[in-house]
Amino acid sequence: MLVKHVVSSTIAAGLTAVCGIALAILTSRLLGVDGRGDLALVLNAIGLVLPLTSLGLKQSAAYFIGKQDVAPSRILRVHALVAPFAAALTLAGSLLLLLVSGDRVVSGVLATCLFGFVLARIAFDYLT
Repeated sequence: MLVKHVVSSTIAAGLTAVCGIALAILTSRLLGVDGRGDLALVLNAIGLVLPLTSLGLKQSAAYFIGKQDVAPSRILRVHALVAPFAAALTLAGSLLLLLVSGDRVVSGVLATCLFGFVLARIAFDYLT
């Protein structure tokens, strides 16, 4: 049983590395030097703001499910209620950080990517 988990983890890590390399090549060719820098700025802004605005939802869910004090369905309902507000806070904080970080204004395309990325992260960071 342990071997099965080790093999599946190794395969997942390998696929993640291959996808990361492929994505790096693709973005460098499509975006160019300036575009990659803008993308890095957007992703770093989210990376700085997201831990602050996630409100500890994942950690609290793990704690209360582990203690078996609260039903998992109730925790999921609370997360579903809080997630849109936390995502809006993340988006606002990231945009504010981008605006004060330099003299360049982030293009509409990158702002749209930022918005889409934050929305995509809701399912992974707030609801799981």
